[in-house]
Amino acid sequence: MSPVLKEGTAAAEGGAPDALTHYKGLKGKYASFETASKAARKLGASQEKNRTFSPTDYIVGGAAGTASMNPVTGLAVATGNKVLRERGSAAVAVTLDKVAKALEAGGQALGPKWGPILAKAAKNGHLAAVHAALMKNQPEYAELVGANLPSGGAP
Repeated sequence: MSPVLKEGTAAAEGGAPDALTHYKGLKGKYASFETASKAARKLGASQEKNRTFSPTDYIVGGAAGTASMNPVTGLAVATGNKVLRERGSAAVAVTLDKVAKALEAGGQALGPKWGPILAKAAKNGHLAAVHAALMKNQPEYAELVGANLPSGGAP
C-alpha cells in the first residue's frame, strides 16, 4: 500500500465511523479505475505499434501487382490478405454457425446431398474439417452455403 493510502486509512480510522466506510468505498473505486486505466494504456500502446499492413501483406500485394502488371490489383490483394488474416476466423465461425443451425433444424436447408454428410461429420466431431473440404472442393456446396443458408438456421 502506498504511503498516501496508508495515511488516508489512518486519518479515516481516527475520524467519524462512516468516514472510514466512505473512504474504503472511494479506495475501491480508485482501484477499479486504475485497472481500467492500465488496460487502456496497454491497448493504446499496442495499437500504436500495430502496422496497417504486415510484411506478408506487402509481399502478397507486390507479387499480385507484379504478376498482373497493375498496381491497383496489388493494393486490392494486399488489402484482401489483411482482411482475411485479421477476420478470416470470424467469417468461418459465422458460416459454421449457419451450418450447425441448419443441421439442428433437421438439415433440410442443406439439401439431401449435403445434409447427411454434414450430420455424420457433426456427430463424429469433424464438422469444421468436412465443411472446409467441401467449401474448397465442391462449388455447389460453397454456393449453397454462401447464398441459401438462412442466418437463423430455420428454413
